[in-house]
Amino acid sequence: MKQYHHPDLRRALLDSALEELKEFGPRRFSQRRVSARAGVSHAAPYRHFEDKDALLAALVMEGMRGLTGVLREARARPAANSRERLGVLGRAYVSFGRENPQVLALMFSGFGFSALERKRPKAPQGPEYDAFGELEATVRECQAEGSLDPGRDSGILSMLIWSTVHGLAVLFAENVIPSMAAERGVSGERAESEILGALSEIFHPAGGAA
Repeated sequence: MKQYHHPDLRRALLDSALEELKEFGPRRFSQRRVSARAGVSHAAPYRHFEDKDALLAALVMEGMRGLTGVLREARARPAANSRERLGVLGRAYVSFGRENPQVLALMFSGFGFSALERKRPKAPQGPEYDAFGELEATVRECQAEGSLDPGRDSGILSMLIWSTVHGLAVLFAENVIPSMAAERGVSGERAESEILGALSEIFHPAGGAA
């Protein structure tokens, strides 16, 4: 085993922790195996992460930063209106879940929440970790243009949309919806587009802007 002489030990440990998560999940996650994957001694991680919870919490925060970045980029894309932009955010969220299923699962699991809660005083803060804020800002824009009910609380509407799109992201990541769509002769891409389009219609207020 190599001794502690690593140009970027924290990054190496996080990369190794992600591989450990992908292979074993949070229940069987082992800090000792993370050290072995990174090629460092078992004691080396303690310079950056005091225990397994600290590593898992760091993965949650890395995931939240990544998701926030994806949604922020989606918000910046040209769109005809805010309603269309909301659909772009939904597709971006589903794509993030498809590409990072283990991270998304950890972020919203009991293991992830528990680890983060224990390490919250040390967890990084800031707008780059506020994925929900990106959604709520778009929801408020939709309310201002009349494509979402302006009489509803923006936070409640955002939570409803978030929970729905998150469920879709999980079902796509687990290949449930693509398999069901294929049985009906529909591609996964078309199913995703039509589901998100229908979702937009559901939240559109009667008599609101088109």
